[in-house]
Amino acid sequence: MIPGVVGAAAASERPNVMHMRRALLILPFLVPFVFHRLYQPVNEAWTVKRFGCGCPIVGHEHEFHFNANYFNMVIWCGIVLACGASWWLLFRPEFVNRSSTKYYVLQFAGIYVLLFICMRQLAQEFWL
Repeated sequence: MIPGVVGAAAASERPNVMHMRRALLILPFLVPFVFHRLYQPVNEAWTVKRFGCGCPIVGHEHEFHFNANYFNMVIWCGIVLACGASWWLLFRPEFVNRSSTKYYVLQFAGIYVLLFICMRQLAQEFWL
């Protein structure tokens, strides 16, 4: 084996890995839209029938009852946490100096956008 050839092969694979990792950065932003498309029929067919809609029960407006809206909020909190954590972990290798202000601004901007996307998707699933 020639050491230079092995090193050249490893060096040629490195840009492909970097491009693949950067391509995965978009994944946390796509998950909420894909999940919403897949979950919407389940929400309509099962969740509302199982937990009831978000409408207050007449005569018991001040009593708490767990309904489909609360169930959807729990589901979307999990989606936000999973997408935020995956964004945080996928974005980390892009910066060597993780103590820079730019790193934290971009990190939190991504999480803020994810939170906004998930809240928008949750609002589309609310039952009034």
